[in-house]
Amino acid sequence: MAASGYMTELDTESIWDVSLETARFDKINIRIAEQLNFWVNDDAASQVTSTAVKPILIQLSEEILLDLIQSSKSYAVEKPWDFIQANVHRVSTRILADYDDILTKIRNILGSEKIELSTVYLPTSNSKW
Repeated sequence: MAASGYMTELDTESIWDVSLETARFDKINIRIAEQLNFWVNDDAASQVTSTAVKPILIQLSEEILLDLIQSSKSYAVEKPWDFIQANVHRVSTRILADYDDILTKIRNILGSEKIELSTVYLPTSNSKW
């Protein structure tokens, strides 16, 4: 399953009072989600759906995007979306490293939800040995 983003454009725009270009927002949102997925479950394409941790992943996604937007403004780049796209990995890695304790807790929660069940066939009184 391919990754999709954790943020919604409307929520992000209303929280941070910014106007975002939909197509580019979607692409950046997916890249951020891939980074988060990789950090928490070692698979960039495997989306986390657990309601126990998803709100935290949304918050981390928003923080990464806001940092990228603010950086593009402070550097006064001519093409902010190109700058953002080119720096998603660097910025997200830095921010996620700062939150390693939270990400470790998320990994632990997700790990406890992945209990594997297996079928065991036990002999019955009708079994022929």
